[in-house]
Amino acid sequence: MIPRITDSLIHDAIQTENMVRAGRAYWQQGRVGDLEIDSELNVISAYVKGSARQPYEVTMIFGEDNPDALVEADCSCPVGYGCKHGAAVLYAAMAELSLGGHVPAIQLAD
Repeated sequence: MIPRITDSLIHDAIQTENMVRAGRAYWQQGRVGDLEIDSELNVISAYVKGSARQPYEVTMIFGEDNPDALVEADCSCPVGYGCKHGAAVLYAAMAELSLGGHVPAIQLAD
């Protein structure tokens, strides 16, 4: 089960306040695409368009025994985890889960 995504959860999952702010801006700019929320596997994944040619792949895994615990927050960017791309995905998931908003696919570079 995916927990309720809150600002508190996002701040706990991301390394710095600056990364949280940048991630929120990325989400607001529509840089998150292909959001998938799998409640059976406790996984949220998406692509985030950053500064690289190809979007970064982000995966958030929540604990089975304690679904409120974010166990892993991986990203294909150089930072690797707990980054602004992860924050962007969590903000997108929060919107999707609370408002039923649609997150569109983003175009991948050839």
